Amino acid sequence: MPKRLFVCLVAVAAISLSAKEAAASEFTFDCITNNKSADCSVLESQLSVKIESDGSTVDFTFTNVGGGASSITDVYFQDLPPLLDETTVAFSGTGTVSFDDKCKPGDLPGGSGFTTTYCADSNAPTQQNGVNPYESLTLSYSLLKDPATLQTYTLQDVLAAIGTGDFNIGIHVQGFSGGGSESAVLKSVPEPASLLLMSGGAVAAAFARRRRKTVA
Repeated sequence: MPKRLFVCLVAVAAISLSAKEAAASEFTFDCITNNKSADCSVLESQLSVKIESDGSTVDFTFTNVGGGASSITDVYFQDLPPLLDETTVAFSGTGTVSFDDKCKPGDLPGGSGFTTTYCADSNAPTQQNGVNPYESLTLSYSLLKDPATLQTYTLQDVLAAIGTGDFNIGIHVQGFSGGGSESAVLKSVPEPASLLLMSGGAVAAAFARRRRKTVA
């Protein structure tokens, strides 16, 4: 095998490996209730969730970067088929954030077609203990095993399920300056690892085409 082609293939393999080991992806939200455009604007510009894994657990960190008044008071998961062990969830937060299982309402308000498999909400006082500006909430789950292969699911499986719509996250947000509330779901975008793989593949393909032209 020509040396230059070998080096290129090794580089692509390294990119692929680093992509598989990528430990985090961040998503923003799309407002779905649209009760008030100004509140939806605050929600979409300030709130996000980072999904990361150490190989055995997955952490979902909801962050409110601040500015406009807003508070995430409920989080909803659609996990079909289940990738996460919902019996092992652990909560942690910054500031006054305090959450627990079994939210009310039990389904995402305005979330037509959203199948809730797990949800949690802030403890009373609801708005005060939600995720307010400059605060964050982390939910940590153990990953289940694929019943067919008995292999533990991975972060990449979760991200793939987001792409197909089998996995989704919804939030209910209160505490806007006007006193209203809104609901939102994940805004699905290509994950950085996928973009890295695509760019690596493009480089390899371009190199191969250039070499064929040179040989000809």
